[in-house]
Amino acid sequence: MRVTSAALDAGPERRHARWVDRLAPRPAAALRALEDLQEAERRGVEGDVAWRGHDASLREVVSRLMVAAALDEIPVEQLPSDITEIPPALLEQIVAAAGAQPLEAAPAIAEAARRDSAMGQQPQQWSRYEHPVASTVLMGIAGRIEAAIAAFAAPPARQSLPVRLLADGFAWTLSDRHRPAIGTLGTGQLMASAQVTADDSIVVLVENGLFPIAGALAQVGVLGYQEVVEDGVLSEATVQAVSDVVASVVVLGHPLGVPVRPTPPALRPHVGAVEDAILVFVLAHEYAHVLNGDLTAHPLAAAGWDRQPDLHERELLADSVGLRLTMAATAANPQLAGAALWGPLLFLAGLEVLRRADATMRGAVSPLVDDPAGPTPAERVDHLVAAVTGSELVEVYAAAVRAGLGAHDAVGRARDLVLPALEEVRDELSDLGAAAPAGYPPELVQQAVLRRLWQAVLPRVAAQGG
Repeated sequence: MRVTSAALDAGPERRHARWVDRLAPRPAAALRALEDLQEAERRGVEGDVAWRGHDASLREVVSRLMVAAALDEIPVEQLPSDITEIPPALLEQIVAAAGAQPLEAAPAIAEAARRDSAMGQQPQQWSRYEHPVASTVLMGIAGRIEAAIAAFAAPPARQSLPVRLLADGFAWTLSDRHRPAIGTLGTGQLMASAQVTADDSIVVLVENGLFPIAGALAQVGVLGYQEVVEDGVLSEATVQAVSDVVASVVVLGHPLGVPVRPTPPALRPHVGAVEDAILVFVLAHEYAHVLNGDLTAHPLAAAGWDRQPDLHERELLADSVGLRLTMAATAANPQLAGAALWGPLLFLAGLEVLRRADATMRGAVSPLVDDPAGPTPAERVDHLVAAVTGSELVEVYAAAVRAGLGAHDAVGRARDLVLPALEEVRDELSDLGAAAPAGYPPELVQQAVLRRLWQAVLPRVAAQGG
């Protein structure tokens, strides 16, 4: 059977297009379970106080982003090394000096985001604790994944050639009872998790820091791959993106604060396609657990889930099924041929960076310490590559595999520049966070940590190829 790239770009059958714009109803019990988990998480952060709603929290997020963007415009030599020397009262002046919108504009920006979001348009589909912006992204991704499942489940006589190739005999039955309720949560892991509730409905939790991380990984993969091919070395901006991810996630513990840097206009469509594929793969992996009948992979009682003896095989199978869903769900995006391969490979490259960075920050001898017993990111990469090269998919995706591995290696190059610097200054980075007085603006703490790690990384960037 020979299949062309143009054929795969056709995507799932048009008769299932209705899934893309509107999700089928989520089971009420799953939504209640999702709200219970999100409420427990909120109380763990905010204490036993009344829920203020995302209108208030979204305004705070917008304000923080505006301040962080303004601080990022200030040359490093003009910022005191001691963050406590910057009075919080000067933040408004810093924002104004950078030419940004005044902080008073944050409520209007937040309200527009809420009103135009999927949650604003279809509130009955979402937990009341969901973030409005996340709901829009998740609705589009889940709609495309469920459209692909519906196409794969159709009788073979009604399937197009690319759909039959991707379906390939796997089980593609998603019952209404197991249609997951999806929401974001601060899980502390750069991934999503499918969990079964007491009444056998499904909740999928997406780490809320995944969104900025996906953007950073897409930038590093696309730009870094091009830089290595053309110049043999990575640019400062590309390495700094990885440095900032490490500092935000491993040192500060909140990936939502990862800076988002501008992408060259000519490459924005390519970076966007890869970012989308990263997010689709993460969610498709969890749908795959549901499709595989793997409803106990991540039980709600988190302690001990990693001791299941067949977890390794189940995770790899979920990767295989999730990859096929990703290929179908991203096929209609023509901006970068093979983005469906780039996304998963870059996501796994990011996991490897953070595993090793966490071990470095803790002074551990191996990144496997305290890790689940499932496959490592490197094993998952090898499995995905073999799943393509060892099947008929290789006729369409052979070039994408090679390029995707090149992008994966670009992330690894940046990692090898950042982690020695992290080891060198890890004690100093820990002290920076502890030095800030209680209630001190987190934007200033973050800037101090990001800049200190980057100062240690920069000489290594300059020495590339020497």
